[in-house]
Amino acid sequence: LTVGDSVMDQIGVALSDFSIESPDAGFVAFNEAHIGCGTVREGDKRVPEGLEGPVGDICSGWADPVDPEVVTEYDIVSWSTILEVFKPDVVITHVSPWDVTDRRVPGLNDGEWTHIGEPAYDAYARSEYGEAIDLLTSTGARLLILEGAPHNREITEQNDPARITALNELVAEVAVDAGDDVVMLDYPGWVGPVGSDQELSRRDDGVHISDSGLLEIIPWLLDAAEVDPAG
Repeated sequence: LTVGDSVMDQIGVALSDFSIESPDAGFVAFNEAHIGCGTVREGDKRVPEGLEGPVGDICSGWADPVDPEVVTEYDIVSWSTILEVFKPDVVITHVSPWDVTDRRVPGLNDGEWTHIGEPAYDAYARSEYGEAIDLLTSTGARLLILEGAPHNREITEQNDPARITALNELVAEVAVDAGDDVVMLDYPGWVGPVGSDQELSRRDDGVHISDSGLLEIIPWLLDAAEVDPAG
């Protein structure tokens, strides 16, 4: 099961296609990721381009159960329901760059804009990732969390590499507390240093994974998930 943002959506589609095209792959994949959705819910976000807007109900509803008949619809995100329906052995998610943008959350920081690295938001993000980890492991699945990688784009406050490093460290601390069934994966190491031949080959636009990169990430993830693609 894949959950999270557009990078996880890419990975989820690639894993699903691979499992369909390779019946002996030894796994079946389901993609519950959604473009634009991180883990930290509610309020407003300010994206690197400076535009502001709501996080939205779709991205904020991952803990809410829904009718199982509609859980596969694209505009429905319910991790709680898909866990019960799909019963995955392994869940894969991502420390999302959406969670390091400037945020304004009701009841947090007196309603003012805040971000990772400020105590109020750090505490909120820790709670959100903690709740997500508890939920995603609640049915006995092993959880793989890809660390967030810095973007190969113009650096602004909203995509400062220091922010994603800080969030990675925060999530890693929460993951350690969750036990051995939660594993952090070095996705930045897989991507490669920004501007390197490796990174340019594996990402088309400085954020998303290229077609060739998707072919390369599948065996890397299956190895981490302890799935033998030869069946």
